[in-house]
Amino acid sequence: MELSAKLVRSQLNFFKPFVAGCSLEVTRKGQDKLGELMSALHKREVLIRDHDFERFQGAWVMPKDERRSGVVLYLHGGGYTCGSLDYAKGFAATLASECGVRVFCAAYRLAPENPYPAAVEDALTAFDYLLKKGYAPHQILLCGESAGGGLIYALSLKLKQLGRELPCGLIGISPWVDLTGSGASYETNRDNDPSLTQELLEFYAKCYTQDPTDPLCSPVRGDLTGLPPSLLFAGGDEILLDDARTLHDRLKAAGCRSKLIIAPGRWHAYVLYCLQENMEQDMEEINRFLTQNLSPARSLRWMRLDNAAKIYPAAKRRNWNNFFRISATLTEPIDTGVLASALDVTARRFPSIAVRLRRGVFWYYLEEIPKTPSIQPEKSCPLAHAPFHEVRQCAFRVLVYKNRVAVEFFHALTDGTGALVFVKTLLAEYLSEKYGLSVPAEKGVLGRLEVATTPPGAKISVDGKAVGTTRSPGGDATRSQILALEGLAAGEHAVHVRLDGYQDASRRVVVKAKETGRLFVRLVRVFQADTEVETIRGVHRGVLVEKDFLGNITLEVSPGVQQTFRKEEIRKVTSLAR
Repeated sequence: MELSAKLVRSQLNFFKPFVAGCSLEVTRKGQDKLGELMSALHKREVLIRDHDFERFQGAWVMPKDERRSGVVLYLHGGGYTCGSLDYAKGFAATLASECGVRVFCAAYRLAPENPYPAAVEDALTAFDYLLKKGYAPHQILLCGESAGGGLIYALSLKLKQLGRELPCGLIGISPWVDLTGSGASYETNRDNDPSLTQELLEFYAKCYTQDPTDPLCSPVRGDLTGLPPSLLFAGGDEILLDDARTLHDRLKAAGCRSKLIIAPGRWHAYVLYCLQENMEQDMEEINRFLTQNLSPARSLRWMRLDNAAKIYPAAKRRNWNNFFRISATLTEPIDTGVLASALDVTARRFPSIAVRLRRGVFWYYLEEIPKTPSIQPEKSCPLAHAPFHEVRQCAFRVLVYKNRVAVEFFHALTDGTGALVFVKTLLAEYLSEKYGLSVPAEKGVLGRLEVATTPPGAKISVDGKAVGTTRSPGGDATRSQILALEGLAAGEHAVHVRLDGYQDASRRVVVKAKETGRLFVRLVRVFQADTEVETIRGVHRGVLVEKDFLGNITLEVSPGVQQTFRKEEIRKVTSLAR
């Protein structure tokens, strides 16, 4: 269901005087109701799983049709004073459903009860949680609206201060990035924005911080050099319009990629309302940005079964199961919530086991499952009959009974040794998440080095020996573009990365027996101009990055520096490619 802009604007104008005079408690309740409305739009298309941190709440919002690898960390708006987990789930459901990507919401602590730096600390905690779940920084994209839009940039600046690797991209929807309120649009759009007032923002800013000039409160005042690519949305009538404009200009001046979309006649955070006049175009822009910076949309990979596995479906009987089982008994009852989280991590490490059975025209196949199966309580005898339609949904199942966890595998997935490695790795991840135990990657517990590159498709050598290629995007792309090197000996290794058109890269990495090593390499293109753009300001040469649907052209004019030319200023475009 999409709403018309005229209807929404009229309702916002009607309630604006009442909202301006409401208490903080009433405002919070109203924002939560808005979140419930947004959740209803895509409720049937997503699965939600809550996750509690020590000081705040979070939630996974997962599309039933998961088409992308990686994850979006979504930080909600509300002036740092409003917005619960229920509100955050609203737009997160829209993102997950429309883009086919997992979204993790972090309902950070609110002011005035928890002023700055509580929100930044909680955002960092959520980011670190995703790293512990097995996502590398280049597999995490940040998205936020209003105060959340400012918070994603504050988090990026904080990571930069700590010398940490940054996420792969930033989507800011009406970002509040200057708490000093210096933008001219505060006055020029005072009467045009039906959803926000200058007085309300000033109140929010005083609740949140005593120093609005601090770059972690007003990121537009920080050093933006080296930040990942940005996609910014703003309404032409909103009072925070100049926040988005200034942020965009300073990002470009710092050599960062940034695209600003201004929707004429729209208000603050208009994207969240799923307007019938704008939603299709806005989601197209977000999907394009995700494809460029996070992962491409994909179809699930199919793996053809051999003849031995092919015999079973042809000869099966109703009372045949062809499953086998491995179980383990712990000293105390299993925490199914923690086990579900551990299974989610483990399944991504075993792409040939996390599959379902599919029938082709002439052959049977195994297909990747779009989501991890749920943990089932064991209510019957072991190895209970599995109807064929269940095998077509997921070819293994995880069962819990009191202290015991069991995994039952369809016979074509693996042999007993492979199944034992899967179960031991699952238990190691469970013990690590629940008790903080460090289980060595040995004696059947899977350890590995993960190597990823931007762009993917690079050839990897370890200690002078070719070991594989990081996966290329496209229809055959799997859950991640990571090359996993299993069973690598603990110690220092020399890694060499090579990709045509890019400079070779060499790294030395230390692999520890008790943890998964990760290496991310951002390759530098061998700079050779392939496009010439003649504008009213002169002639520019560089590497063509993008030509959007409006006719605007983006060139990389020097290594790492991009420049966008608008259609109206372009006189001639010439290809320099031979």
